[in-house]
Amino acid sequence: MKADDRIIFRVNGELKKICEEKAKLEGRRLTDVLKSYLEAYAAEMPETAKINELEQRLIKLEEKLMGESAA
Repeated sequence: MKADDRIIFRVNGELKKICEEKAKLEGRRLTDVLKSYLEAYAAEMPETAKINELEQRLIKLEEKLMGESAA
């Protein structure tokens, strides 16, 4: 996917320096590190969605168990 938008934010100079140095040691660009963090964050399922999914799975499991115990 082509990157065509920018996100601009400020950090203190020391944090930027540390992060750039760490990325360099890893053979990466700071931009790539930040992009991977954003992609991971975007891929996370919100807590409410996780709870809803677990509730649905529990309901199905209960229905299955109740059906087996009735047989």
